[in-house]
Amino acid sequence: MLVDKVRQRVAGTVVNVSCAADKMFPDSEPYKMTSCSPRGEWLPAVPDCIYRISPPKFAPTLKEATKSRLIGTVAIVLVAMLFVLVVVLDVVTLIYGHGDTTKRRRQDCHKPLRPHYGNMRLIWAKK
Repeated sequence: MLVDKVRQRVAGTVVNVSCAADKMFPDSEPYKMTSCSPRGEWLPAVPDCIYRISPPKFAPTLKEATKSRLIGTVAIVLVAMLFVLVVVLDVVTLIYGHGDTTKRRRQDCHKPLRPHYGNMRLIWAKK
């Protein structure tokens, strides 16, 4: 405290003490008055300044949205149904094929590759 750094103390001297702009007294008072006693002590003793604590920002109380559990359940069921549908359609396509194009692809797989010369470069083609 600055009051403690005063070298020459005269009994009866009254001092008004305040904190720096970013600090305050613990009891939030803007200033303190103290006087020098005949023994050279400042009475009452001035407390140390502390940093100002900004007031807490507005924080709303959190609560769960209405019917959120129902919405979550419905969403999970829809995603699961979509997944099952995709898997079933893939399995059906693998088993039964997909029209003429799948049959043609199956037939093409059994033909051996032979070279085909087109535009003066070698192209492997199925015929």
